Parts: sequence; structure tokens; C-alpha cells
Amino acid sequence: MRISGNLFALAFALAMFGAASLLASRQDPRPRRETPPPKSEQVRQPAAGKAHTEIPDTRGETCLGCHEGLIKAKVVHAPVAAGECTACHEFAGKGDATTVRLVGGAAPANTGHLCLTCHEDAGRAAIGPGAHGPAASGECGACHMPHGSDQAGLLLIPEAELCTTCHDDVAGQLRLANVHKPAAAACSLCHNPHGSGNPAKTREAVNPLCLACHMRETARNPGQTRHLFGRPVPEALAPLLSPEARVALDPLRRRNHPVVGHPVSGPKDPLDAKRPFTCVSCHGPHGTEGPGLRRFSSNDPSGFCVECHK
Repeated sequence: MRISGNLFALAFALAMFGAASLLASRQDPRPRRETPPPKSEQVRQPAAGKAHTEIPDTRGETCLGCHEGLIKAKVVHAPVAAGECTACHEFAGKGDATTVRLVGGAAPANTGHLCLTCHEDAGRAAIGPGAHGPAASGECGACHMPHGSDQAGLLLIPEAELCTTCHDDVAGQLRLANVHKPAAAACSLCHNPHGSGNPAKTREAVNPLCLACHMRETARNPGQTRHLFGRPVPEALAPLLSPEARVALDPLRRRNHPVVGHPVSGPKDPLDAKRPFTCVSCHGPHGTEGPGLRRFSSNDPSGFCVECHK
């Protein structure tokens, strides 16, 4: 069979291309990655100013002449207490054209950029996949009052009530027969409200978190109850850290509860292979029907154990 010159040239070119590709793959076996196009940065449109009565100056005393109610709360935001209204507000114009807006044109529904100029720790926590939704989207006002509040942390309403307005599954657990007292008192004792690299935004991994309170103190295993996770225990919460319900574990804190030799940590949860074995494999962190915050409602310990040991 005779092959025309054009077909022969095409076949030869394809063969050489295949050989070159094979040689390149042998020289660099790593998979090739396409460089993604750069993401276009979203440009925040500054919020428009609102009409405001003309004022002679922006001193705190001048502002509080009309807004005196802002300093009557039990907890007052530091700039407000110091009369530094221009830390967050800026004025423009004169006479009937006077306007006021948040610094930098921040929108009331998205004050994240403004708040994080001072609250850098919250900003660091609100980065990444473990960020709390409102904090990550700059909706600080979803949880906090900007000027003052009767609640610690300038919260809108008491902490547990605030959190359960969204986390209704936890609200249901807090209505069960046996409730974890710290969970009912203050969610932020165990969770970082802005974000965390741990599951469920906890301040520590599960077992270190639980054992900070529930570890029986020994010479080889000192407790952490005076300083939880590097910060002093709030005075109001100290009574919740009672000496009861503490466990004695081996020095590595891996075994001996509820009986000697029983693991408290491991690579796989017998009832959920997707997660490791931890304290919450057996205990509910918020509330349960079973005594001892046991996840399964049986009052008979043996009935509880057979959930795994069948």
C-alpha cells in the first residue's frame, strides 16, 4: 500500500508528538495542574451618609447631649465611654446637608471591616472553614450592640438565649432531663463564637476541652480549671467547675474511664466510623435524657454499654 506524502507527514508528526509527551511524563511524573485564574476582589461600595443635624464639633460631650442614653447600659463600648464617637462615625457637610455615616462607609449590616480595626482577635478567628457564619460575613450586629448592652461582650440578649435563636438543635438538648450546666450558662466557655479550627468551633479538641474540667488532678496530671485554655475562668462561671464528675486517667489521658483499661480516645468511634472516639462518643455535651449526660437514655449502665459491646 502506498501512502501519500501529506498523510505520511501527518502520521510522522503525531508519532513524534506522542513520543515527546511520553518522554515528558517520564521525566516529571507529577500531575500537571492548571493555574487557576486570579479571583476578582469584591469591591465594597461605601454606604451613603444619613441626614444629621448640624453640630458645632464632634466631641463626645456634644454627641451625648442628644444621645445620652448610649452610656446608661451596664456594659458600654470603650470608644463610647471615652467619648470617641469619631472612632466609628464620620460627619460631612454643613447645615441641612450635614450627614453622618460609619467610618470607611461601612454598612450597618456589614461592619466587619470597621470592627476588626480594633478587634483583631475576632478577625483572626473568623478566617477559614471554621469561621462562624455571621462573623465571617461581617454581620457583627447579629450578636453585638455597637454602643452598650446589659450583657457581657455587648451581646444583644443573654448568651445562651442568643446562640439558641439560631442553633435550635442545641436549644432542644438544653430542655432534656439532664443538662450540662456550663452549656446552659455560657456557650463561649467551650466554643469560640467567632470561629475555630476545631470541629463545632470548640476552643480545644474534644478531649482536652472536656478534661480541662473533668480531669481529677494528680501530681502527674495537674488540672487546668484555674486557667481554661490560657485564659482565667470568669468569676461567674467558677462555681460550675465543681470537684464532682472528674475522672482519673492514665498519664497519657487515653484510658481508664469508665472502668480501668477502657479507652477515652481512639482512631474510630464504634457507632460512627467517620469520627474518632472521644468523650462525646458516650456523652452529650449539652444535655441528654440519660443520667451522667450519657447519650443513650438507659438508666442501667449495662444497657448503655451494649450500644457498642454487643
